[in-house]
Amino acid sequence: MSDFASRNNISSAVKVSGTLIRYAFYAAGTLAFGLIAFAIVKVGGFISFARVKIVDEAPSFRLVDGALTKLPAQGKVTSGGALGRIEVRHYGRPHDRTANLSIALIVPPKPGERAVRPSASFADIRNTLAMNASSSVVSGTQRYDLETRFGPIRATEARINADGLIKPCLLFYSRFETEAVRLEGAICEADGSKPSPHGLACMLDGLVLDNRLPTPAADSFLRERMGQRPHCTSTPVSQTIDTRTRPSPSRPSAQQRR
Repeated sequence: MSDFASRNNISSAVKVSGTLIRYAFYAAGTLAFGLIAFAIVKVGGFISFARVKIVDEAPSFRLVDGALTKLPAQGKVTSGGALGRIEVRHYGRPHDRTANLSIALIVPPKPGERAVRPSASFADIRNTLAMNASSSVVSGTQRYDLETRFGPIRATEARINADGLIKPCLLFYSRFETEAVRLEGAICEADGSKPSPHGLACMLDGLVLDNRLPTPAADSFLRERMGQRPHCTSTPVSQTIDTRTRPSPSRPSAQQRR
């Protein structure tokens, strides 16, 4: 009798275990399917989020400077994606043995749309300005605070390897008091000399608008400051870390510790 009861207990335990395994398998399958579906939704959303289109329009702005009139110029406008509307002006070409300047005027997406503000690194500026994939950069340590009638701009020294041609450059990005519009770009020399921070400040100070920008806030901000008197200065960023060598504090003698 005890043997029969024991066999029944074993049979019941096996059935219960089988049921638990079967439902665990169903649960795992449901979870895996859910994760796959979530990943598809996220990837699809990212692709839609990152999608941009080329706009068949000329940039709304230009730089008025005698040194730039000698360089071949071209422009490009893109819209959509995480950065909003990007209007780019190229003066000269990065791979030519001449000076070149590339500048992007960026109007972020409208309120309610997803926006990404890139960090001020050359990788972001390079993607923004659509520079050639064969370019690379070595950033320097010297930085400058530029002042223009539009507001402050930070510039950083760098050397760009443009397909074997080494060019000293200044990378720059605006620090305007508004989030409605910003400037990013790079200016490079081809004769081995460093670009002039003061010269760059005056070039950017000469920005003018030929057409209205897509948002009233961006348009009014730049137009109001275009009516002010020209103003351009540059100041090296001072050292904010104490790099002096200091003697290590002396340890108290055995008699002092008593």
